[in-house]
Amino acid sequence: MTRKLHVSDDADSVACAAAEALIVHLGHAIRTHGRALLALAGGRTPEALYRRLAAPDQSARIDWPHVVLIVGDERCVPVDHPDSNEGMIRHHLLDRLPTAPAALLGWHYHGDPQAAVNAFSHAFAALDGGVAPRLDIALLGLGRDGHTASLFPQQPCPPGIAAVTHAPDGQPRMTLGHDTLAAARARLFLACGRDKAHALGLVWQGADLPATALANAEWFVDEAAAIHADDEM
Repeated sequence: MTRKLHVSDDADSVACAAAEALIVHLGHAIRTHGRALLALAGGRTPEALYRRLAAPDQSARIDWPHVVLIVGDERCVPVDHPDSNEGMIRHHLLDRLPTAPAALLGWHYHGDPQAAVNAFSHAFAALDGGVAPRLDIALLGLGRDGHTASLFPQQPCPPGIAAVTHAPDGQPRMTLGHDTLAAARARLFLACGRDKAHALGLVWQGADLPATALANAEWFVDEAAAIHADDEM
């Protein structure tokens, strides 16, 4: 996998470009081995992409019954909480689809993050009869501190399928592990806004950041992120 940078005018244009690439990757995975395992990013940046994928003209191009959606990381909150990544994915994508995907694999947090990670890891491995499958596509975002999914700077890369990590404010998170994301057949990063420019530049410099370790990917960024990162890139 090589690093490719796609720069679009604004966040809506980024969503359109990323949707087109994602549809191509999904189709290839389904044609190649009968299904597509897609790990989805949380946060606000991918909301426009999810709405784009759910639009009738784009949704019709995806064989949803052969797509398994996976929530890539999650906060320790109920699904109906405003900060829930799964809740956001359901609202902007799943609830808008005319045809349901094969499955949505979430974290089912009930007060114990490690128990949720254990259950998630078991369910993920069960997709291939007990052996952890390889993701076809991992959709990732970029934090201002260079984190991606819930893999944060200055923390060891967690082993295994998934792990409990801790955000800079000390709050626990649940996330796919580095090795799971690194093994994905394709990775697509989204980064929009000038507040992401510095982190994007650091990744391009090769700084020791979680996103850098996964940076051989297709990057979809807007001009605000790309232009203001010029000094670092």
